[in-house]
Amino acid sequence: MPLQPNGGNFLMPVETEADVRALFEKALSLSQTTGAFTRERWRADIEDHFYYVGAICPQHFRPLQTEAVNLPGQQLAFLRFSFPTWLYLL
Repeated sequence: MPLQPNGGNFLMPVETEADVRALFEKALSLSQTTGAFTRERWRADIEDHFYYVGAICPQHFRPLQTEAVNLPGQQLAFLRFSFPTWLYLL
């Protein structure tokens, strides 16, 4: 079942490691979107998803930790998560 983020614009399941990988890949693809409005519309909901993953099932993100740490600037800027979100994930 998809997580219901606060903004309600972005709904993806986060129940398995494969779900979290798909979410991560989708977030990275959205970071390449040219429109700032589109990026901002999804960014907060994506952070809600990752906050949930980090707090409830951080083991699903562990295989992605190295990749997340080595993200290039544009993608990392898009994933400008709060400190607690990064703390839970990493």
